[in-house]
Amino acid sequence: MASPVFLQRFIGSEKQEIEVPEVKNARDFQRILNLIYPPHLAPKQWIKQTHCKDQQLADIRRILDIAKLLKISIILEKTDEFVLKFGNLELGAAILLAQNYGLRKLMGSKIASIQTIRQISTLAEFSSFSKKTKGLILDHILSRATKTI
Repeated sequence: MASPVFLQRFIGSEKQEIEVPEVKNARDFQRILNLIYPPHLAPKQWIKQTHCKDQQLADIRRILDIAKLLKISIILEKTDEFVLKFGNLELGAAILLAQNYGLRKLMGSKIASIQTIRQISTLAEFSSFSKKTKGLILDHILSRATKTI
C-alpha cells in the first residue's frame, strides 16, 4: 500500500518475483515494514541516539535509500521528523541529507540556524550542496542582514 513500485508489480495477473538489490540485509527491510505497518515503530526505535554521528547517518541513509527507491513517502516524512527532533548530525551533514532526500522540515530548521556566511564556508559538504540549497542559504542570510540594517 505504501509503495507505488510494489503496487505496480502486483497489479498484473502474473505473479512476479520482486528483487530489491539495494536492500543489503533483512533487518533494514524489517525496519521499513515497521515504519509502514502498525504498530508503526518510530525511527527512534532503530536509530540509536547513543550511536556516533557517522553511524547514525549511515543508518538513516540506508533506510532513506530504500524508501526513495520504493517511493515510500511516509518513511521520508517520518524520518524527516525524527532527524529534526532527535538527530545528532553536524550542520553540513544534516543539510546534505535534507537536500538529497527532500527532507523539508530538516532543511528549514538547519537553514534557520545559520547565522553567518562564515559558518557555511567552513563546511566540508558545501561543495556538494546544490544551487537550490545554496540559494536558500543565501536568501536566509540576506534576509537576516536586511533585518539588522
